[in-house]
Amino acid sequence: MGALISEAHRLLRDCVHSSTPLIEECVERCLASGAYGAKLSGSGHGGCLFALVPWDAIGRVRVAVAGLPVRVMVFTSGALGVAFTPTDHYEGN
Repeated sequence: MGALISEAHRLLRDCVHSSTPLIEECVERCLASGAYGAKLSGSGHGGCLFALVPWDAIGRVRVAVAGLPVRVMVFTSGALGVAFTPTDHYEGN
């Protein structure tokens, strides 16, 4: 799944030209920190992306993008579906 997400990002970046330098930096840092895949979301140019990250890499990914002008949000699934955890309330790694 991660490879498909990253390939979709590559297509949007290279064929549609809808990425930005900040999105590219975030994607690179997420992947280098253990994300399975990452891609821009929406129409691009606005600075929104998501990454599929294993639970044990969430902390590393958060640290990797901490110096960038971004807001990190964690979505996790459970018995009730998908839950949203803002980064300032996340108590994990």
